[in-house]
Amino acid sequence: MDQANATARRANDVCVVVLSCVMDEATVRMLWDEGQAAEAIAGARAALVGAPEDARLSVAGALIACADAADSSPMAEEAHRVAAQLRESVWGSDHPRSPYVRLPLAGWLQRVGRFDEAERELLAALAVAERRTEDPRPLRDVLVCLARLALERNDLDEAAVRFQCAMAAEESRPRPEAIELQPLLGELHAIYAQQGRVAEAASAMERRLQLSRTLGRRPSLDDARDLLALADLRDKQGRSGDAAALRERSARISRAAGRR
Repeated sequence: MDQANATARRANDVCVVVLSCVMDEATVRMLWDEGQAAEAIAGARAALVGAPEDARLSVAGALIACADAADSSPMAEEAHRVAAQLRESVWGSDHPRSPYVRLPLAGWLQRVGRFDEAERELLAALAVAERRTEDPRPLRDVLVCLARLALERNDLDEAAVRFQCAMAAEESRPRPEAIELQPLLGELHAIYAQQGRVAEAASAMERRLQLSRTLGRRPSLDDARDLLALADLRDKQGRSGDAAALRERSARISRAAGRR
């Protein structure tokens, strides 16, 4: 009996040690880096039962980072799925961060070429984001992910619609941020230009440049490149005088940036 009790105590001690490791982000990373990915995932999965919420989130973050650094690893997908379970166990479907639960897994599926599965994850995230109307930023972010997936599939029409919807989500905020709208306008410009939709490409670039002036900083080399892109579009529209003026502005900005 004494030997049985001692064995039980040792087993309990092992469980305590394992659970304490499970709740430690650094331990998960250490196990993964030492080639013990399966052990890291098993420990993280154990955190689903009883670990504090902040511990579950930190372990999920560690798993995502490890999996993203090892896309080709057969354990990467499982790590992402366990991370999603950990986040969902904390955020559920009503937390402001709920739409982000599936995004790392969707991103991994997209990177390895499993586009249909990635789309399913993103559409599930979209359904969650569309229910949460108090903050449109998660909706914007999910729509951007869907747009980039469409680009991977070379579906430019779908990508354009998704980027337009992402812009609408950002613009529905009380104070839309230029720093969020500018990249979306850049994406739309590139799509429209590739499709030969010159007027729409020029409109997107014009607005991108206008927003740049609202940021309260000196014109940059990015602005110079945008001016050149707009100049090319003006040439296509037969507006050579406007194109020449835009190129001169671009040259001035480039010279000024070079002196800084």
